[in-house]
Amino acid sequence: MHSPISIQPPFFCRFPLSCSSLLSLTVALIFSGSCPSALLGQVTVEQALTLTPVQSGDVEYSIPSKEEAKNCTVSSPKEKGLSGWIVKDPAGRILRKFLDTNGDQDIDLWCYYRDGFEVYRDIDSNFDRNADQYRWFGSQGTRWGVDDNQDGKVDSWKRISAEEVSAEVAKALATRDEKRFQLLLMTDKELADSGFSEDKSKVIQKNIDGSKSTFRDLLGSGKLSKVEWLHFGGLRPGIIPKGTEGSTDDIVIYENVAALVRSQSKDLQISLGTMVQIENCWRLIDAPEIIDEKSSTSFASWYRSSDTAETNPTGTDADLNVEYQKLLEEFQGLDKKLVSASSSKQKQSIYKDLSEVISKLAIESDKEEDSMNWTRQFADTMTAALQSGDYPDGLKSLQTFMSDLKKAGKTDQAIALVEYRYINADFGAKLNDPKTDVAVAQTKWLNQLEDFTEKFPTDSNVPDAIMQLAMADEFDGEKDKAKKWYTKITTRFADSPFSDKAKGAIKRLESIGEKMSLSGKTLGGKSFDIADLNGKVVLVHYWADWCEICKDEFKQLEKLRARHPNLRLVGVNCDNDLATAKASANKTGVSWPQLHSEGGYNSGYAAEMGIVSLPTMVLIDKNGDIVSTTVSAGSLERELNSLLK
Repeated sequence: MHSPISIQPPFFCRFPLSCSSLLSLTVALIFSGSCPSALLGQVTVEQALTLTPVQSGDVEYSIPSKEEAKNCTVSSPKEKGLSGWIVKDPAGRILRKFLDTNGDQDIDLWCYYRDGFEVYRDIDSNFDRNADQYRWFGSQGTRWGVDDNQDGKVDSWKRISAEEVSAEVAKALATRDEKRFQLLLMTDKELADSGFSEDKSKVIQKNIDGSKSTFRDLLGSGKLSKVEWLHFGGLRPGIIPKGTEGSTDDIVIYENVAALVRSQSKDLQISLGTMVQIENCWRLIDAPEIIDEKSSTSFASWYRSSDTAETNPTGTDADLNVEYQKLLEEFQGLDKKLVSASSSKQKQSIYKDLSEVISKLAIESDKEEDSMNWTRQFADTMTAALQSGDYPDGLKSLQTFMSDLKKAGKTDQAIALVEYRYINADFGAKLNDPKTDVAVAQTKWLNQLEDFTEKFPTDSNVPDAIMQLAMADEFDGEKDKAKKWYTKITTRFADSPFSDKAKGAIKRLESIGEKMSLSGKTLGGKSFDIADLNGKVVLVHYWADWCEICKDEFKQLEKLRARHPNLRLVGVNCDNDLATAKASANKTGVSWPQLHSEGGYNSGYAAEMGIVSLPTMVLIDKNGDIVSTTVSAGSLERELNSLLK
């Protein structure tokens, strides 16, 4: 019998039970397939639900009522190499996962879900039984915090968006936490590596140094109390091109960022100045300042060189009109109601009201940036409601909103955003309808995408639309048409996130008879170079943990390798981060070399070969030449019989 697994909660969790009683709780949960129901009975739903996130005050996750908990279930994971608990609600949706991913009999991953989707996890990355990383997912955002001293507080950010930075500033003001604010500032090293010229860096450093005392002064001014974040304000990020005022690299910035907050019963705008993107984090270089008639905030543009700069007005009218304030309050109230809503009927009613309120905020906003932000909020809200099935009328709401934007004379950018969401949401709804003729629906969808690229040729959604068109042609065997679409992305949208993958796709489509370049460190830390396998037939298998078909193929591939000793298998894991990649490989028990690059499916190895679907296999002959990029597990035996004669 396996040893019991210590179900250790992440350090500094808040528990309804005493810490000492939970710290001593051990449960005989063993690997999938050999766990008797009698042993599972030792872990109750009630015990499982006593565990809460380290950052419990900063994440919204599903908490079943006492009545619902009676019908929840707890089981062990089915994946090989994983042990722990999985808690599901009465509808079979996952509520919690507490997992041992490295087989040391201690839980090192605590995952929390909302409406069946993971929204947060505590991670023990060094396996010392204490959480040292915190990650938010899905509807809860993108943050990834590191807790070096494991005291339950974030010590640095590995990932945080501009909007989340603004919310963190509000929380720092609310908790009067100077350190929390300072974690959002650009560090000395980041400034040195950012690409700003020496002269500009000195100005920025002075700003950063001064912002610490300015933040302290704001806390002591008595102007803010019980601060609550409401909304993020900013037009869109932009790039300062390399060479501007001596910059040594392209620099991505967000100008004139603001946060709408509530202080007691009054809504205020807080200027956050300019943010700079450093890898996956947005960084502040200015202190927050209340925008009023006395504010000193400058709104001059960073994009312009000093020799061509024009004078911009300083200050702004920050008073929101009464009607706008009422709409903001109504939006905030509905957003809170949605979190606590439990029934489908309640959610539908709230989403209906939200669609009306957000639509008015977008239409009635005088400032283009505010209108665009509310337009994006509308599109995100309705799309999420459609995907979750909580608001079937969301499709009609998108269509109506699109018409209202046109009547109000809003920008093409706003109209294109909503139209693109509508096109994809409409297609998604048809796919979920069993009465739909899928071929007809897909043809209509592709025609709509092509029309969209012609109607809004420079819109930011066009590269995504073109990628969908290219993939559709590629899957239909129309390689030449697909290459034309991919080429449009690389030439017209060279700065797009899709550009590298499109280049890789062209390379892959033209790769038959070419050598494949693939090298790096395996998940086990060993050096790998595919050139070392010359003289052997090689199969490169691209996969990810979220691709169930990929994992189903492992058994087939293992059998093929056993029948063909001269076959060499190489895996390329396409999960986003290294920790997930290692956990995925461990639980699947895959026994051949595995490579991984940060960013997974959208960068690194996957982008280099333009991998647009998983699983993808690349077959290489004894000479090191690529012979197929479309082979499947089902057709592989026939291909191998030919190559291994």
